[in-house]
Amino acid sequence: MASIVPEKKMSLKEKLKVLDAVASKTNKQFGKTVMGRIGKTPEIMDKLIIKFVKTPSSRLNRDLGGGIPRGRCTIVTGDPDSGKTSLLLETIAVNMEEDPDFTAGWLESEHSLEKNYICETFKIDPDRFFFIPLDIKVGTEKTLDIVEGLISTGAVDMFCINSLRCLVPDKEREKDMSSEVVASQARMNAKMMRKWTGTVAQYDTAFCVVQHMTTAIGVMYGDCLEDMYSYRICA
Repeated sequence: MASIVPEKKMSLKEKLKVLDAVASKTNKQFGKTVMGRIGKTPEIMDKLIIKFVKTPSSRLNRDLGGGIPRGRCTIVTGDPDSGKTSLLLETIAVNMEEDPDFTAGWLESEHSLEKNYICETFKIDPDRFFFIPLDIKVGTEKTLDIVEGLISTGAVDMFCINSLRCLVPDKEREKDMSSEVVASQARMNAKMMRKWTGTVAQYDTAFCVVQHMTTAIGVMYGDCLEDMYSYRICA
């Protein structure tokens, strides 16, 4: 078997020449920039610069480094009626007012919102607000696939799920109340985030989920959902 160890030690110039050649060949193969030195490849460098969606709170923006990050997953957590949903709706409204091209998507699993609250209280433009009410006939998992497809269009600046608590897996919903289903929701949520992290980053979406304060049973049965979020906001 041929040795992969170089016959002689390469200089920095030689190393960079080899690495640049590999990067060039790979990028041509995929028809886009997928790798490269960050000091020489603006497309790669751009992926390391976090952009933000401003919230209505200057203090929160300062604490988060600019607002809700694009290309990252953010969990907004807190006690019931602590303002989690209102914070996200007002953030959407503020950005729609400042940017006529700003769009937002929303998956509503709690069925707690109504038109006047969205459009009159928060002044959200209904023509730029893509709303998905969770339909049990469509199913939770299928709805999440639909959301992933929506984010993958690259046409959504901010997407919110309200809330994780009410995203009940289909198998759990189909069973009666006496049936014991352990951590199925935690596993579904963890799988969702494993799949979506790359998609959210690829399309620079500010992705947020509302979560109520709960005991994390998922730690015992797999990945802890909270560990998979880049940012946490406690309302």
